[in-house]
Amino acid sequence: MILVLSQSGPKGKNRLLADDCTRLLEHFTNDEGTPILYRNFNDDDIQYQLEKAEKIVMVIPEWNASIPYTLKKTIDESGWPSSLKNKTIGLIGTSGGHGGNMLGVSHLSDILHYVGADINKHKVYVPYVNEDKKKDNDIGTLILELMKDICLTTTKN
Repeated sequence: MILVLSQSGPKGKNRLLADDCTRLLEHFTNDEGTPILYRNFNDDDIQYQLEKAEKIVMVIPEWNASIPYTLKKTIDESGWPSSLKNKTIGLIGTSGGHGGNMLGVSHLSDILHYVGADINKHKVYVPYVNEDKKKDNDIGTLILELMKDICLTTTKN
């Protein structure tokens, strides 16, 4: 199973981006029948879903120049050794301003490395996520490549 995580309301921009990622993942895993599941960082069943997931895509909104506390809490509650250990994780940072949450993604990368996760080397940063401008083709291409990488990556055991 591939788990797509974010923190957003049903019609929020991060949820819409997570939905786009889900559709891309479904496209790349169509022949394999791999289930794709979306969850918020603070959903009741999140720890169970983290344990079941083979791969994870995180759409990380910028909160106070870092990550949402609900994501940090989810990671902290994932046990030791963490249920994220050896799982392939793709990171997409978003922000309402410039930068696309580069600081938050960097901070999260450090945390995930510490718990033993296998972070995809390609990270995507989406600035001005709330603006209704035409989507940046470069960002779309980067997200497409990240989703393809996630699907093609073999998980460590």
